[in-house]
Amino acid sequence: QKSEKEMDRERNRYLRDTMKKMSIMLLGACASLGLLFALIRVSTGADMIWPTLILLLFMAMFVLFSFFKNTQLRRENRRNISDLNQTISMLNVARMRYASLTAAIEYQKRKYSIKTSYELNAMWGFYLEERQIRLKNIQDNEDYKYYFRKLIKLLGELDLHDTNLWVDQTAALADDDEMLKVKSSLMGAREKLRGRMEENRNTITDERDEITEVMREHDYYPPEIIEVVARMDRECGLNQNYHFREEYGAARPGSS
Repeated sequence: QKSEKEMDRERNRYLRDTMKKMSIMLLGACASLGLLFALIRVSTGADMIWPTLILLLFMAMFVLFSFFKNTQLRRENRRNISDLNQTISMLNVARMRYASLTAAIEYQKRKYSIKTSYELNAMWGFYLEERQIRLKNIQDNEDYKYYFRKLIKLLGELDLHDTNLWVDQTAALADDDEMLKVKSSLMGAREKLRGRMEENRNTITDERDEITEVMREHDYYPPEIIEVVARMDRECGLNQNYHFREEYGAARPGSS
């Protein structure tokens, strides 16, 4: 639009210059014709009134045409100047917006370490995928909480000793084969526990026998040690020290 208005101004300027030159040429021609008519009248005495009137009429028409044409060109020139100023103002605004948007784009490119719009579109696609995954995870968590509470309620109706033990073994609740595996695992764990308990019991028994032997060798039977040994027997289910307590129920202070 700016180029178009500038071309219109140049065209109007060219027309004004052309009309100015044509006016000078026509005025010169008219003056020459008038001088020629005067010489003819003087030299020959011929009547040159009509040619002179026609020449004057032509000059008047040309002057009127030039006046109106110049007026039109000046009006168009003013309108073109106004439009051109408005166009330049709009262009300046567009340039400012372009500069602002370019600066914003450069900032975003530096912020997200991208160079082209393709990289930005790819990053946007990754963001949308990640967002969908997170929304799905949120929904899955809500579903998990709902069904977890429902499972705990159902397990509570079975009067189980500890319902939390079956939360991580839900497959066994729905599949007999999995339940058999759990049962086999529990039996194996129970056997291992019995083995460790027996091993600990044997160790305690050995320690107790050593304590008893030491007391007998030194003939020293403090009631505190006897009570500890008896408590160990009770906790381990040995029941081997009651006769020992009855036989040596009272400690003999000062004995060694």
